[in-house]
Amino acid sequence: MKTYLKFLSLPITSKLQVLFNSVTCDYLQTQFVQLRFDVQTYCQICTIANRHGLIDLQEAAQSKMASMYKEVCESEEFLSHIDADQFSNLLSRDDLSAPSETFVFKSVMQWVKYKKEERMEVAAKVIGSVRLGLVNIREVIKELNSEEMKQVREIHTLLHESLLYS
Repeated sequence: MKTYLKFLSLPITSKLQVLFNSVTCDYLQTQFVQLRFDVQTYCQICTIANRHGLIDLQEAAQSKMASMYKEVCESEEFLSHIDADQFSNLLSRDDLSAPSETFVFKSVMQWVKYKKEERMEVAAKVIGSVRLGLVNIREVIKELNSEEMKQVREIHTLLHESLLYS
């Protein structure tokens, strides 16, 4: 009842937006296999679904992105539109379809470097989503053994852990 009353107190444009989003989400969820969006649209769908508690739609969007991960990484939208939380969630999926974990690691480093100043503060979270024990250790050392990366304690810890398990 509280949710309904809260809904009624929204301005009419917000009510229409919620109703439109609900109908649109149901349609998208059932048609997801046939539809093909760009990365930016998938990211927006994930954000909207998360914001409105549409777990099934969020799962469908993440699943689709995971199934086409190589294509996702090759797009400009990947570098500019996916945020750290979305990226970490994507990397943590068991159904992530990537040629190798080294490929995944390289894509993470490419993403971090694209907006390095703003992404360094979340880099450890995203890098931590990669299974570094399965990455070519030379690549890990090359990327994470720099002075800049060593300054982030969590990244330095990830480097040491990967050295221990390689």
